[in-house]
Amino acid sequence: MNRGALAYLATALGLGSVLCAGFFIDRYWLRRDCFDETGVCYDPVAGATFTSGSFGYGPAAVLTGLACLYVLHRMRVLKNA
Repeated sequence: MNRGALAYLATALGLGSVLCAGFFIDRYWLRRDCFDETGVCYDPVAGATFTSGSFGYGPAAVLTGLACLYVLHRMRVLKNA
């Protein structure tokens, strides 16, 4: 891959990581004390029900962030080669 394609890939991965991190914080982290034994949280202020399955956004954010860092590293290696 050339550096231009890697730049687009790094940008997409970086944006995906930020998006997943935002979902994780909004849908799980801020309400982590509210979940009951069934994994459901009802927020009367927002009028919404959240499930503990939203936890999955955390690992997704970490993995896409690491993939973005790897692509940026490959871009640096190609620049020095």
